[in-house]
Amino acid sequence: MILCHTMNDRRKLTPIHFFLPLLSIFFLSYFLYHILEGDRGVSALFKVKNELSIVQNELTEAKVLEKSLERRNSLLLSSNLDTDMLDEQAKRLLVMLKPKEYLVIP
Repeated sequence: MILCHTMNDRRKLTPIHFFLPLLSIFFLSYFLYHILEGDRGVSALFKVKNELSIVQNELTEAKVLEKSLERRNSLLLSSNLDTDMLDEQAKRLLVMLKPKEYLVIP
């Protein structure tokens, strides 16, 4: 048996042979775009991680400030009242100084 390939033996290209690869490329590019740039894509992931690190830094700064304020507040408790601290706070808030005193506010 001898096989002979001629123009008649080849199948005709139907529209499905043209549109199926084109449709596949379209869907692949659509999903690839949304994986990279979508609301839950890779770029959104990096954005959320960046915001998370900023908020964590703000949290650590707030905790340091809280510890500082708690320490200063503990000096004003009646059980261990620090008179120098009380005098400093009164002068700062009331701006009442003796004639030869200077108030330095940082």
